[in-house]
Amino acid sequence: MESIVGAIFPVSLIQAKRILEEDKRVFGKYTKFNRLKENDKLIFYVSGEKKLAGEAVIEKITCLTPTAAWMTYGAKLFLNKKEFEQYTSISPIGGKTRTSPKITLFLLKDVKKYDPAIQSSIKMTPSGCYFNSQEYQRIIK
Repeated sequence: MESIVGAIFPVSLIQAKRILEEDKRVFGKYTKFNRLKENDKLIFYVSGEKKLAGEAVIEKITCLTPTAAWMTYGAKLFLNKKEFEQYTSISPIGGKTRTSPKITLFLLKDVKKYDPAIQSSIKMTPSGCYFNSQEYQRIIK
């Protein structure tokens, strides 16, 4: 079995633009994706359009409380303060109150916007999905 080299995460079009065009280099997610590591790739899937908007390399992964995350990275986060507060208090999936005390933060580098965006046939889940190097080569062709 090939090793994991990255993950695809669903984002809104506005969030993709912030990451890929506006220098918002910190992506935060409540996730159990614990197989990701530094120098793996994140690909951003625009929900609703079924397109891959771009990618970035993970420079660093850290887990912080929402308060510490905002204090440390607020201006660089891909969400504005209101969106961040809402995301860190209530899950967008099911609307349940968050119980996890920490959010995983991916500090990004080498951000690349796909121009044009890549039409995707990937069955995307709200949590995202891993990919290996063979799958990555298929994705970017």
